[in-house]
Amino acid sequence: MPALAFLDIPSDVAPWMYITCTVAAMLIIGIGKAGFGAGIGIVVTPMMALVISPASRVLAVTLPGLLAGDIVSLFLHKRDYATRLLKLLIPAGLIGVVAGALAMRAMQMHVPAQLNTIIALSIGVMCLVIVAMQLWRLLGGRTITLPNGPAMSILIAIIEGFISTLTNSAGILLTLHLLSHKLSKVQFVTTMLMTFLFINAGKIVAFVLLNHLITWETVQELLPFLPAIPIGAMIGIWLHKRVSDRPFTIVLYTIAVVTAVRLIVKVMVG
Repeated sequence: MPALAFLDIPSDVAPWMYITCTVAAMLIIGIGKAGFGAGIGIVVTPMMALVISPASRVLAVTLPGLLAGDIVSLFLHKRDYATRLLKLLIPAGLIGVVAGALAMRAMQMHVPAQLNTIIALSIGVMCLVIVAMQLWRLLGGRTITLPNGPAMSILIAIIEGFISTLTNSAGILLTLHLLSHKLSKVQFVTTMLMTFLFINAGKIVAFVLLNHLITWETVQELLPFLPAIPIGAMIGIWLHKRVSDRPFTIVLYTIAVVTAVRLIVKVMVG
């Protein structure tokens, strides 16, 4: 299909499937960033892994969309940050990004054949872990919190930056940590947002300069789908005022589990 020549669609994936999954992923980013649905963005990376390969390319194509979603969110939420926490979380998160990028670079150099297997398994396993923890909270399980001292803030942000670099999926540890700070809902959301805005921006730099994953080709591949993010944000705002997000969230968690399991099985079976 000449009109789609700029898309690097695997030979075993139908173009309509690629377009559907990519548009859906960008809409979900926008809906989640608008505050509708608890952590629904977890479905994005494994969903994109259904139609993009190898796994390292999934990270490269998806990441600019996540950063665009963070930027859109800046215009949707009041700017009421937990500034004292951000002074710890942002630098520590960037340290985690550097550590993750260096670990990925080491794999690119020494075990290139296993790199995409490791990334794919990491994406799948992390997705299942996060969904399990989110569902526990959603279904009324006792909320776990993590200690809230400065050292713990730094440690958790480093871990989140590292995990996010390898999977484009993170946030649950930071969520549990911020819950222990008893922040207002606005401060909770905006502090999470600002932390991952910097983490994702740092990953962009690392993926371009160090890991060489993001190229003009990967950016070009995503560009036509980026308008779906603000559209998703408007849908999220509309839904937030009118319907309960629980059924929607459970459906997307189910999709996340199915796609994560499929990804893991595909890697293990070969």
